[in-house]
Amino acid sequence: MIKVLIFDRMNSSKFPGGDTVQINAIKDFLINHNFKVTVSDNPLENLSSYDYVFIFNLTNPLEAYLCMKACEKYSKPYIAFPVYWNLDSLKMPVQFNIRMLAKKIMPDFLKSYIRAFKFLKNNKGIIDFFNIKETELFNIKQCIKNILKNAYYVCPNSYAEWKHLNDNFKLDQLNKNVKVIYNGVDLNKLEKIEQEDSIKEKYNLPENYICCVGGIGPRKNQLNLVKAANLGNINIVLIGKTSFGYEDYFKTLRTISGSNIYYLEHLPQEEVFKILKGSKGHIQPSFIETPGLASLEALTLGLPIAVSDTEPTKEYFLCNAEYCNPFFVESIYESLEMLLQRPLENNIEWVSQYSWENVLIELLPLLKNL
Repeated sequence: MIKVLIFDRMNSSKFPGGDTVQINAIKDFLINHNFKVTVSDNPLENLSSYDYVFIFNLTNPLEAYLCMKACEKYSKPYIAFPVYWNLDSLKMPVQFNIRMLAKKIMPDFLKSYIRAFKFLKNNKGIIDFFNIKETELFNIKQCIKNILKNAYYVCPNSYAEWKHLNDNFKLDQLNKNVKVIYNGVDLNKLEKIEQEDSIKEKYNLPENYICCVGGIGPRKNQLNLVKAANLGNINIVLIGKTSFGYEDYFKTLRTISGSNIYYLEHLPQEEVFKILKGSKGHIQPSFIETPGLASLEALTLGLPIAVSDTEPTKEYFLCNAEYCNPFFVESIYESLEMLLQRPLENNIEWVSQYSWENVLIELLPLLKNL
């Protein structure tokens, strides 16, 4: 039996995200296709018995770099799932606190140095184990290039992400083995979700509300969403934990929130689906999504969705979503109003192209070629 190890983020159990869902879906898919799969958040995992490795999420490039070094140590081929977008390219508005302002004006080389220094301090034992020179980690862009260059295959979540990787790292020159593997949804689980009126009483929710599911932080743009909702006193249910390092952002968010904004921390997936099912729609006005699993899941539940007018979301959703400009509160407000007016629809037939079985079947030919 072919054995696969999937490297997960070191903090994924505390801060689960879309990559966590994708990793678990890939694990289940491969097990169903007679692979033996292990998920590990430990770069020191002994890879001797594995045939190949998956490395996720270049938004944590130094972690991914350690995983690449592990593959080199054990001479194991790996497939890279970048889940990457250069956040500095988004020109997100600066929140007025010292940390975020400093990050905005700081030159790239200094940001890389500070990030690497913190990583070295927290992971010195692992870095020493792989005989990594400290200077290697100070150039984060080169670390990402090396991960992409040495991968057996690179699998972006969209053609838009592929283009973005090419624009930032000249991916087509680094690695010709690129295959887009779309994100997906668990159709079987979502089709079984029924609307339960008791869910609103359980979480003290209003009769009519719009959901936004995702970690709270600047990229997800909940600040502009709350400002937009306040324009029309529209009820918004925010489901998700505050992303690591963005506690001040959350405090600002709470400060401007009225009684129409409801906060729920990270919940079991089935509870999230039930809350979604009872809503008038789902909105993700993020500055970037690739494409946002919660939007796919909401669409599968028959809900109208609104997303930002970014390239990955347009590639996925085509005409099946309302689009807003994340930089303009009025644009987000207009999308909220549209969601309140749009009826529920049965989207199962269209969304079925994004079932995990359909999207991940593209992985099998790559693995057979190893």
